[in-house]
Amino acid sequence: MAEKTIRNIIFDYGNVVINLDIDATYKAFENIGASRFSEVWNDIMQSQLFQKYERGDISSFDFRNILRNAFSNDVTNDQIDWAWNQILKDMPAPRIDLLKNIRTHYRTFLLSNSNEIHYQHYLKDLQTQHHLENFDVLFEKAYFSYQLNLIKPEKIFYQTVLHNHHLKEDETLFIDDLKQNIDAASALGIKTIWLKEGTDICDLFDANNQLNDTAFLLMNSE
Repeated sequence: MAEKTIRNIIFDYGNVVINLDIDATYKAFENIGASRFSEVWNDIMQSQLFQKYERGDISSFDFRNILRNAFSNDVTNDQIDWAWNQILKDMPAPRIDLLKNIRTHYRTFLLSNSNEIHYQHYLKDLQTQHHLENFDVLFEKAYFSYQLNLIKPEKIFYQTVLHNHHLKEDETLFIDDLKQNIDAASALGIKTIWLKEGTDICDLFDANNQLNDTAFLLMNSE
């Protein structure tokens, strides 16, 4: 199979490497006094505040102040950061071990829509829970949207990884949990796996840390 010429794998982060729980953030903001959080959050989403923050178009300072003003509540920066980070759950050890081990067979990369507050939080978790200094231990290179002022599904974000590391599209696999991000990668000729709920990246590799039949069955499928 031509698909078995995969030499490079690009991973998303949220709900691929780390588990997420957006409801936990809703509840956390309500706990610090943002009783209208769901209503305000809908307005925030329509203003694309979240996307602008992940793209690095606004600073953490401005992001916190916009939230504070929207909730009309005198909350501290630490409270906002705590509530905002409740979406971030665990990075299961089997996934971390997998990412370490598959580097003997594939060139691996991380391509994440992320923001500064979240990044600082899960970098600390990586260090304290898994005793890893940074993401370079797991990937040849980790790309975070806010650092580059780029965001998925903008095609230039994918093209930046391909160009910087001289990757061929048809030899590269991209794994993400969001359909719009998968579609953007597919449009560039990159092989893709849409990682739906109930499937773990560990399910895609065999005991020798190579892509298995399940992975090739899911590749480019919907």
